[in-house]
Amino acid sequence: MVAQFLPELDLTPGQTLEILDIGSGPLSWVGTSHPDFDISVTAVDPLAEEYNAELDRRGVQGVGRPVKGYFETALWQFGPDRFDIVWCANSLDHSIDPVIGLYNIVNLCRDGGGVILMFHPDEAEREEYVGLHQWNLNIESERLTLTRKGRRFDMMKLLDGQQAIRVQTLGSTGRDKPRVVVSFRKTADCNLSELLTV
Repeated sequence: MVAQFLPELDLTPGQTLEILDIGSGPLSWVGTSHPDFDISVTAVDPLAEEYNAELDRRGVQGVGRPVKGYFETALWQFGPDRFDIVWCANSLDHSIDPVIGLYNIVNLCRDGGGVILMFHPDEAEREEYVGLHQWNLNIESERLTLTRKGRRFDMMKLLDGQQAIRVQTLGSTGRDKPRVVVSFRKTADCNLSELLTV
């Protein structure tokens, strides 16, 4: 999925792509091999210490390990305009504050780079608000929305000014739940006050 998105970004063949996999889990989904680019993946997850202990216990070696970090503090941890691509799969809706999380994701990406969000729609509803499932992401009238027990936020207000916003809905197959992928090329920092406008 990341490789298909590369032609839409301002990249130079031969450069090292700095990719952030935020909410990576124990192992990143992002590949590290491409014929035109060197790739450096930074995986970050709130449970990195627990995941790394389990990887050590199982003797897993030779793979990138996540570092501990949170959506809410990632911008301060890594700095603005730091990554060429920010990849976020099935994790933004698990964060404490997805609004701050999306704000940080956009501002962590450099201008001309790209952001890819993948999520299962309305997962908190389906999981009955148990554990990490406290927020619902979905697409309503072609707009990214965040909901939780009667509260609703139009997250597209944070994405105003970005280019090549693409929304794909991938159907479920077998036991897999349906997935939504939102991808865009960053052309501007986002502003939290945009969410406050009516």
